[in-house]
Amino acid sequence: MLEGVARSFAFGATLAAAVGPIAVLILNYGIRSGLRQAAAAGFGAALADFIYALTAFSIGSILLGRLTRYEHTLRIVSALVLVALGTWVAARAVRSADNRLDLTAREDLSHPLVTTFVLTMVNPLTIVFFSTFATQLPVRSSTTAAVAFALSLFLGSLMIQMVFAAGGATLSRYISRPAWIKAINLASGVVIAAFGMVGLFENAA
Repeated sequence: MLEGVARSFAFGATLAAAVGPIAVLILNYGIRSGLRQAAAAGFGAALADFIYALTAFSIGSILLGRLTRYEHTLRIVSALVLVALGTWVAARAVRSADNRLDLTAREDLSHPLVTTFVLTMVNPLTIVFFSTFATQLPVRSSTTAAVAFALSLFLGSLMIQMVFAAGGATLSRYISRPAWIKAINLASGVVIAAFGMVGLFENAA
């Protein structure tokens, strides 16, 4: 039991530590809107991980295995969402005049928790990772174990997401020029959109 909890925690932390579009988005929330918004974004990503973990650990890989039938479609949808989100963030940065950018306003970029939750849920790699990891834990005979492992994975994921959130919020304290914020927002949007474009090209066939 304790070994499974430890493995789940480590898996959640490792999964979240991969620097991808979600990490970039959380960092951007921290830089632009502060720790509160970034933490909400991180919680949204961790919550999606928890739902996948609880599903995988309680039902096994049956349901998640069926979802892999739609892996190609999910990849396309996820890529399109990333392109749209990245383009929106970049375009918003371009439209923002330097002399109107107020660093004290802590303007919200969107709905952080919902945005990262949805992006994580539609990521087909998440489905594959969880359906595979579920087979390595002794959860078939114990609902209590399934819940404990899912909560442990959630905490591992949340820990790393909060590191990204705090990192972005900390960077914002050292960025005093509005032009820097604008450049970071633009770069974040371009990177997020680039992840989506790569996904589209890889699944164009």
